Amino acid sequence: ATGRFEFEVIESFDAKYDGDTPGHIGRHGELGDLRPQAALGDPVMRGDKKIGTVTGLRWSRGHGSLEIEFDPEPKTRISVGDIVWLKLGA
Repeated sequence: ATGRFEFEVIESFDAKYDGDTPGHIGRHGELGDLRPQAALGDPVMRGDKKIGTVTGLRWSRGHGSLEIEFDPEPKTRISVGDIVWLKLGA
């Protein structure tokens, strides 16, 4: 898969582990049989602005969905329900 992959923020957390930082998780389907071609460190965008960096990915081939965990950029407000996006492909 290539291009813009929009997803909804479904979870926000302060820290999962001791010394960890806040983060967010988003998920969306509609990949079908396409491979996501996303990697750790990829930027997460809202509009034309970078709002975070990918720190975890979980692809469900059977469901055609991708779950994205990302750390926010400093002083960036991200709400559950926000629609954000990730560029898939090279």
